[in-house]
Amino acid sequence: MLRSYQLHIVVPEPVTVRVGALGLCDFPAGRYVYTGSARRNLSARIRHHLAAEKGQRWHIDYLLGSRGVQIETVASFARPECLLNGVTAGGVVVAKFGASDCRFGCGSHLKYLGQLVATTAAVTSASRVSRPQAAIAKKAGTDSDLGQPAHLHMAPAQMEDADALSRMAWDIWTRYYYPEILSLTEVRHLWNRAYRPDMIAGDIRRGAAYRWIQLKARRVGFVAWRRDSREEFLWLSKLYVLPEFHGLEIGACALNWVEDAAREQSLKEIRLYVFKRNLRAIRAYRRAGFQTIDEEVSDAGSGFVYDDYVMSKTLPLDTPIDDRQRPAVR
Repeated sequence: MLRSYQLHIVVPEPVTVRVGALGLCDFPAGRYVYTGSARRNLSARIRHHLAAEKGQRWHIDYLLGSRGVQIETVASFARPECLLNGVTAGGVVVAKFGASDCRFGCGSHLKYLGQLVATTAAVTSASRVSRPQAAIAKKAGTDSDLGQPAHLHMAPAQMEDADALSRMAWDIWTRYYYPEILSLTEVRHLWNRAYRPDMIAGDIRRGAAYRWIQLKARRVGFVAWRRDSREEFLWLSKLYVLPEFHGLEIGACALNWVEDAAREQSLKEIRLYVFKRNLRAIRAYRRAGFQTIDEEVSDAGSGFVYDDYVMSKTLPLDTPIDDRQRPAVR
């Protein structure tokens, strides 16, 4: 689902505009890219921006209403607004522009590209983020010197991280699974079968890939996957995000990273187990393109069972990773 957009804007001459609560703001002449989003009707939002006459509801409306200012191109994306903004090159000329309620710490959602710099930030509309953000930032030319690094990224988890991974899993299980999905007794038993530090360390030793999900410098979750040499698909074994960071599409980005890992191994399918009672996760996986292919009830010992759906997503392998975010003005 497309939910974010970028407007590539030309400001032909320096202009000073009163922008709502931001007050008087100075905009140098040149090219800009504005990143926004719409929860319900993206097309209507874009039509609003393109209209010759419109009310001044958002910060960008004040700038677009200035003499000579024009929208040059429009591009739409499935990527969440702040993550898209974070990997877009450019400088900030007006702090907090379009970012009054930003939860990712963006300095501004309006980037200044310079007087004669071509707009290369737009990318082909896609249904997903198709590579880790650090790689996207490098390809797009985003540099830490510009003050706009990618905020969300993966970091390898090592054997010595097993204890921290175990503690985070316990924190998430007790806050997310209990009481709606599992009883506290079930949480304790099932967690103890797979998430003790020694079990996670053993998993890593056997070749499972564990990655921290980091928002800036904070660890907000983790993801793990593995491949059995006898199987032609990748198992997504763990994907957890701290409950206070739910709703920010962090899990969706992590799924994209896992897809990249599968493609790098020339695997065309990802499979996972999900508790049948975990309806929120099931909806999220379906939005990401996963389908239920089986049901499985397996013994978990001491009278407990795993009652799961097996879900699968088939990946197209005809699109090279390096081509999936090739800049294209639309």
